[in-house]
Amino acid sequence: MFSYIDSHAHILWHTDDGPDTKEKAVKMLRMAARNGTKHIIATPHYKSLLSDAPSRDTLVSRVAALNQVAAKENLSIHVYSGNEVYADADSLDALLNGSALTLAESQYVLVELSSLLSTQVVLQIVLQMRQNGFIPVLAHVERSFRCKNRLAFSRMLVENGALLQVDAHSLFYRFGLRTALFVRKLLRNHLVFVVASDCHNLTTRAPLSPIIAARLRRICGKAYAQRLLWDNPMCFLSAYHE
Repeated sequence: MFSYIDSHAHILWHTDDGPDTKEKAVKMLRMAARNGTKHIIATPHYKSLLSDAPSRDTLVSRVAALNQVAAKENLSIHVYSGNEVYADADSLDALLNGSALTLAESQYVLVELSSLLSTQVVLQIVLQMRQNGFIPVLAHVERSFRCKNRLAFSRMLVENGALLQVDAHSLFYRFGLRTALFVRKLLRNHLVFVVASDCHNLTTRAPLSPIIAARLRRICGKAYAQRLLWDNPMCFLSAYHE
């Protein structure tokens, strides 16, 4: 079976719009393991303006709890901590002071962009993060960019140090035909660094699966699919796997 590293997953309970109970989170973990995911980074939303957001310690403890379940049930999967950091005026400071989490304690940051941001502001966010030692991984870019020439803009961001992540479910028209077609353009131009599930539940936005891997191989070939689902996201785990 094809193995995966899922670097964008809302699998922690009571942290955002993912599972609302630990039981549902555990079911998602079991599904991910059964489908071939070996490593999964929990990336609950982080917005600096949310005063009731779970603390760093809460997130880390829930990651540990899921790893305890995996060990007890002999699931071949490991969970790591992270955030999907909403880009605003305070997000860089939150990363620098440790309030917002990078991907698995690496220098890579999963960044959520508002579709209302101008191209100039997005580029500025990328450059500021790079200047401060972070590597921005732009989340679900197929749904984030609303500029006229999205392909050229995506290429320009990559040339300036950003990495692009797309959601696996976009391959199945989960977010509409226009989004699915843009994902294919990004893939065929080899602009995507990583494909992740962005899972939230067991049904409409579930963890990665062999069906997703098969669709990806048909679109962009076996070698590139391997890089998108395993080789490239392995660099996010560099603190754990040298």
